[in-house]
Amino acid sequence: MTQGPGPGTGNAESLRLAEENALLKRELEDVRWAAEKTNQGVKHLYRELERQNGELKKLDSLKSEFISTVSHELRTPLAVIREAVAQIADGVHGPVGAGQAQTLGLALKGADRLTRLVTDLLDLSKIESGKFRLKLEPSDLALCARDAAQNLLPAARRKKLELTVDAPGALVTYADRDKVDQILTNLISNAVKFTEAGSVKVTVAAADDHARITVEDTGIGIAEADLSRVFSKFEQFSRQRSTGEKGAGLGLAICKGLAEMHGGAISVESRLGAGSRFTVRIPLRDARAAAEDLWQRLKERSAARGAFASMLEVRFEGPEAGKASAGIEPAVRDCLRRQEDVLIAGDGRCWILLPDTDRAAASAVKDRVRERVDAFLKKGTDGRCQAEYALTVGDPETGGRRP
Repeated sequence: MTQGPGPGTGNAESLRLAEENALLKRELEDVRWAAEKTNQGVKHLYRELERQNGELKKLDSLKSEFISTVSHELRTPLAVIREAVAQIADGVHGPVGAGQAQTLGLALKGADRLTRLVTDLLDLSKIESGKFRLKLEPSDLALCARDAAQNLLPAARRKKLELTVDAPGALVTYADRDKVDQILTNLISNAVKFTEAGSVKVTVAAADDHARITVEDTGIGIAEADLSRVFSKFEQFSRQRSTGEKGAGLGLAICKGLAEMHGGAISVESRLGAGSRFTVRIPLRDARAAAEDLWQRLKERSAARGAFASMLEVRFEGPEAGKASAGIEPAVRDCLRRQEDVLIAGDGRCWILLPDTDRAAASAVKDRVRERVDAFLKKGTDGRCQAEYALTVGDPETGGRRP
């Protein structure tokens, strides 16, 4: 006859389960303790990284401010020195011998090179700090390319290079014409400088919603290992194999910054000994799209610094709205007291973008603008056009909001 488990067996099973539960509990406590310690460690590392990141940002800001201040302070004495040397070289203060003229010529070249370096340093520091102002207006990129190439044609001819431009009759977008010219002049100048035989070709074409501008040469090229650093500051490649003046390695970094400020990009393809091709992409857009794109990037940049940003939109109503938006810039420009403030006008509207500006400061700008615009409309359109004003303020936490 089979017997079931007795009372002792049940007690043994209960004890075993109790011991397993206690063991599991201890293991869970150990896991919880380890997780808590790990979490504390991660929080500590995160706080330390935030602190170090803040210090690095502060140091980078101080560095940029130092470079900007020093460069700015050097411009005036450099101009005075160059003018004094030029006057002596021109014989204003008396006859100059052949040997003296040669020495003075070298001094003038050195002063010009130093002036260009100071200008590049200033431009780069303004780009990095967000204080570089864009003057966005209808700009023909094809014309920009032809003009930049024409200005560098003598340098190409001296080296017996073929410099050509393949561009449509016109390709217009809202851009800063001077800054586009600065980009193209730098790229074409580099192509001519580092090409000893062959050609330099500039191509402008529309590609979907962007303009694509390429500068291609048959020059000395860039090694594959160096391509990732081409647009970094103070970088120079294959200079020992080229002739002519050595640069400071800032030009391409400035080109990258200017292209990105337009909402575009720049890239390079190259092989050592087989030439290079630089491609600049600039959005094709109207005034409204340009303003919206710039506003979005301004909010993001300001938020990253923990700062406010503001945008004032002026909408013109009436039969003279187009005329008003086309001619409003001179009247409003004086209301903007900082170099980094941006004004875009067109399509019957005007947008004013104000970095690092909270609601109170933006409201003061709005009052000044309203006074100027109302006076302009009264005089320029005989009251046939009215203006409405809308102020948007973006802060680091909530982004843009319209009152």
